[in-house]
Amino acid sequence: MKIIIKQEVKRNDPKILVDFIGEYSELSKMKIKKALNDGCGWIKEKGRKSAKVARKAKKELKTGQQVEFYYDTSVMEADVPEPVLIHETKNWGVWYKPPGLLAQGSKFGDRFSIERIISKNLNKDIFLIHRLDREASGLMIFAYNKQAAADLGNIWKNAQVRKVYQAQVLGILGLKDEVGKIDLALDDKESHTTYKVVEANEGSQTTLVEVRIKTGRFHQIRRHFNMIDHPVMGDPRYGEDNKNKDGLKLVASQLSFKDPFAKKAVVINLQKDFSLF
Repeated sequence: MKIIIKQEVKRNDPKILVDFIGEYSELSKMKIKKALNDGCGWIKEKGRKSAKVARKAKKELKTGQQVEFYYDTSVMEADVPEPVLIHETKNWGVWYKPPGLLAQGSKFGDRFSIERIISKNLNKDIFLIHRLDREASGLMIFAYNKQAAADLGNIWKNAQVRKVYQAQVLGILGLKDEVGKIDLALDDKESHTTYKVVEANEGSQTTLVEVRIKTGRFHQIRRHFNMIDHPVMGDPRYGEDNKNKDGLKLVASQLSFKDPFAKKAVVINLQKDFSLF
């Protein structure tokens, strides 16, 4: 069941958020409160273009405000995979994002957002520095304060981070240790992906590759390998004959950068339990 409410608060409407949503839906107050806590409720002030998330069930409303509520049973009732802390300092932490988690929330809430889960686990605000596709898994870094967010953001913006990925692609891409590059433009922008063959499997007709990207285009790895007819295995969006039950075979396995606080190089590797090889 999916419920979407976009309703302006009228003079005679209930002026408490949970009561207002109850007026325009058949959900119980308990379900509404849980959904609000998970970021499904939004309030847009009169004259404003964007809405802000509203988590408090007893929040008072004003005539003229617009209440938005996005509820999806498949999201609210699904099991949420837990992220795993890999490396941490007082200023930032690197976490493993399991497949299925969003980097950050959507209109339908942030229950499936790694950003929200870590924030709740640590009981403090954290800051998203970069993104990873929902279907993918691997390393993500989060800042634990505003200064760290600014400093790490600059590092990412200025391409001072080396990111290494592991992927399993359809077909035989080459012999072991063979290297290659894909320089095909994406969205009319210069895009560069390099790879090294780790293992080619004649039986399954797939190849394990280590991948590095010099640019950060939308779905770059997935699109680039699909463009050379070697789509990533398990990709629900790109490629043919590459679907499987195990999900997307793409893992962010290494992050290397200079810690702006310790002033030294940091190399963080994903542990074998979560890696493809």
